[in-house]
Amino acid sequence: PKGSTSTDGSNRSSFNAFFYTLVSTDTQEMFYSSKRQQYLIDQWHTFKICTNLSETAEMEDQINNYSHSKPEDDRDLLRKVLTSDLEMEREQRAEDNAIRKK
Repeated sequence: PKGSTSTDGSNRSSFNAFFYTLVSTDTQEMFYSSKRQQYLIDQWHTFKICTNLSETAEMEDQINNYSHSKPEDDRDLLRKVLTSDLEMEREQRAEDNAIRKK
């Protein structure tokens, strides 16, 4: 259901929704991104373009001392995730084989 506010005379929704899109520069995705922006404008929505997201994230990592703020930490986490997937696959195969033997 849509809610509306009449305090400023508009018929805007009183609910907030956020939509995020990551677009790499010099790609075909930039073309589609401009189409999405035009659609948002046509529908009276606002949008914000963040061009320094990487730098902002790095700053936040350092300020808040996040556990995965260094590239080595990211690689270690990725290695753990990939390894756990392999272990889960092995366990699933063993379980499937046990069921087939019954």
